[in-house]
Order: sequence, then C-alpha cells, then structure tokens
Amino acid sequence: MATQAIVPVFNLSFPPSINLPKLDGTNWQQWSATLGALMWMNGTHRHLTHSAPVHPDPANPDADIQVQWDKEEEVIIGLLFLFVTTEVYSQIASDNVFPMVHDKYLQLETLYGAVGSMATFNLWVSLANTKLQEGLPFLPQLQHMLDTRNTLGENGMVISDMQMSFILLDALPPSYSTIAGTILAAGPPSTLSPQDLINRFINEESHISSPRAALNKAAPFKSQCTQSNPPRASSTPQGALSSSASKDVTCFYCRKAGHKSPDCHKKKKDLENAKKGKAGQQRKAAQNTAQVADNTLDAQTLSRLANAPPIGKSTLQSHNLYTVINGSGKIKEVLDAP
Repeated sequence: MATQAIVPVFNLSFPPSINLPKLDGTNWQQWSATLGALMWMNGTHRHLTHSAPVHPDPANPDADIQVQWDKEEEVIIGLLFLFVTTEVYSQIASDNVFPMVHDKYLQLETLYGAVGSMATFNLWVSLANTKLQEGLPFLPQLQHMLDTRNTLGENGMVISDMQMSFILLDALPPSYSTIAGTILAAGPPSTLSPQDLINRFINEESHISSPRAALNKAAPFKSQCTQSNPPRASSTPQGALSSSASKDVTCFYCRKAGHKSPDCHKKKKDLENAKKGKAGQQRKAAQNTAQVADNTLDAQTLSRLANAPPIGKSTLQSHNLYTVINGSGKIKEVLDAP
C-alpha cells in the first residue's frame, strides 16, 4: 500500500511585544532589523541570505528538506506582502525576476538600504515610479508620496511644486487619464499645486466609488417582450379601479364611496342640466335683444315720418318701403324718403 506524502505545516510566531512596521522606503534600518530577529527566532533566517536549503549530502538532496523549505518560502513571501507597502512591494512583485525570498530581500536592500547619495537616488526613483492602486484608498498612498518628498528634501533634494504635481498626475491609474488631461489643459504648469491635485483626486475617487455612481454604471434593464409576444393590455380600463381598491375611494363631488369624481353619475347629470339651462338662457337673451331692436326706431327716421306729407299710390311707387316687425308681430311700412 503506497504511503501518502505528508505536507508539512509551518507557522511564523510573533512575540506579543514585537511590532513589525511596514516597509515604506524610509524605515529600512528598523524594518530589516525587526524582520531579521523574527527570522532568527523561527529558524528561517537562511531564507534572507540564501536561495536554497542545506542538505546533509549535497550530492543527494533530501526531498523532505526541500518540501519544508518551499513551504517556508511561501509563508515568508506572504509576510513580505503584508508588511511592505504596495508601492515598495511593486519593486519586487515579479516572481520571474525575483523568484525566491532571498532575491526579493536583496532587491529591497539595494533600493532602500543604501546610504548617502545612493539612498537618495533610490528614494527618488521609487517616488517617480509610484503608481496609485485603484482598488485601495488614495489618501494613504498620496500621504506616503508626500512623506517621501519631505524625506528627499531633508536629504538635500528639493522637489518643486510643479515637479511634484507632474509626479502625482503620472501616478494616476489609467482610468483617470481623462481627469489628468483636463487638469493639464486648464492652465499653465506654474499654476499646479500638489495639495489642490490631492484634493481633486480624493473627490474624484469618492464620486466614482459612491453607490450612486455604481447605479449609474449599471446596465439598463432590457425587456424580454418581443414583437411576436407583445405585453397584453390590462383588462381594467385606464382610470378605473379594481373592486378591492374601489372600496377605499371616496368621490370628492358627491362624497359617496366606491368611485372617483370623473366617474360620478351625479356630477355628469348636474353638468348636463347646467348646459341645458345655459343654452335656454342664451336663447331667451337673444330673443329679448331682437325685440328691443325691433321696437326701437332711429330718432331721425321718426322725425322725418312726422313731418312727411300724405303719400299717394304714385308716390309710394317712387319710394322704397321698409318693413319693420314690431313687438306685436304686425307689419309697418316706413317710408324712407330719397
């Protein structure tokens, strides 16, 4: 019966009083000393200085020792990822270039453990190559960049506001390229301010990550209905209520329950009667107006009739006659003298 290989378990132990800070590029001395002490305590310090374990017989490597070494490598690489800032870890993230813990540690020592001009140069390169991680909060990342600028200034390398502004704009993720272009097109480079840019970045980040923005990015809902299967119209007429809902409705016109004001029979009847009454009043008013007009003669015509001589048949034939209907319905012939 074949025996199943047992995978060793390895856990790093931390004394309660030991606090391993995150390596941010400015605290190499403290960080490397604390990390080295932890490696000594866990029997894994060789990972910082060598790329392979020690075998009792180098000609015949022990497979169990190699398995244990590989497991320790995985745990220590995870430790580096947790206790190194994102900007610094990006310098050693490639497992192809830095496959072992030893390779990663040497690169960190080269970049941040040097003294004098080399340390300043490495710090400047780190700042210039910083890229903001879009999935992480911008504020601590931007604060680290400002701290690095201050450290360079203390070492004699002063970075102007314009230079720092360009570094900040270059550090933006690709999705913020439109914002960077808008800022650069707004005015000359001399007007750029690092603090203003940081405030702009924070505001844009909060706007993009807000729930409202997430809703705006959501895909629009597409109806599953097609032309061959159009949605059926409701059997209830528009404006009508179902029987269950009508019980809770009161008409504002007649104050009775069960229907709305537009459907009120009393209201419709009253409106119809009002229209009939109004039409009768208008008809009566028109008749009165015509009667007054018929019974009223022009004052000048009356005067001419009073002073006119008797009219004979021959005279009537040579004159125009006007027929006027008086109030009693009788016909009057009024002479209109030429």
